[in-house]
Amino acid sequence: MSYKEKLNSNYFSSKSVVDAYSLKRGLTYPEKELFEMLIDKTMNVLDIGCGTGRTTVYLHGISKKVIGIDLSEEMIESSKSKFAGIEFKTMDAIDLHFADATFDAVVFSYNGIDCLYPEEKRDKVYKEVNRTLKSGGVFIYSSHVIPSLFAGPFEFFNFLLNVITLKVFGWFRFEVHKKGLVFLYYGNEKKEIHSLDRAGFTAIKVIPNREKNPLWNYYACKKR
Repeated sequence: MSYKEKLNSNYFSSKSVVDAYSLKRGLTYPEKELFEMLIDKTMNVLDIGCGTGRTTVYLHGISKKVIGIDLSEEMIESSKSKFAGIEFKTMDAIDLHFADATFDAVVFSYNGIDCLYPEEKRDKVYKEVNRTLKSGGVFIYSSHVIPSLFAGPFEFFNFLLNVITLKVFGWFRFEVHKKGLVFLYYGNEKKEIHSLDRAGFTAIKVIPNREKNPLWNYYACKKR
């Protein structure tokens, strides 16, 4: 595991971050719109990067069955302690331990896919999601956009750190948070749509999230 991968892994496994995530409640408005539009009681759903279960518990109420997975054992343990009636597993998004065509919908919210490094891992996620989805199945996820790169309370520190480390013109950037440092992906809508098309998806809706900084887009697509 590279330094940048360890940076993200350590951040999302730390007690302070897990505790902070466990306090999050409800959905963003794009999540609510897309879930209500594309997910129903007949569907089996996989919630990737479920964290401490914020989206999983909502999906549990509107689907036939939901399974939440996360790479962080600490996040999963927190989810299990809060939601005893929901299935949670520790699992890597690039290696989904499910049979082909298992799910009607897959969700990867809160920009979890942006934590994956190097970029080749994103393509592996797209392929794994496509493999485990049924024909016509739905994939909903969110991802940061470049214009928001230096937004937020640590704008100056983010800018300075990425200048020093020569990361200003790449797809990945260091990002300073209150509880530590992470290394995240920042893309754009055109690039995402192209990647989804290559992986066998057809984009059906893109909703910008403008509630917080940094900004991100929510993507909804179907397996061809």
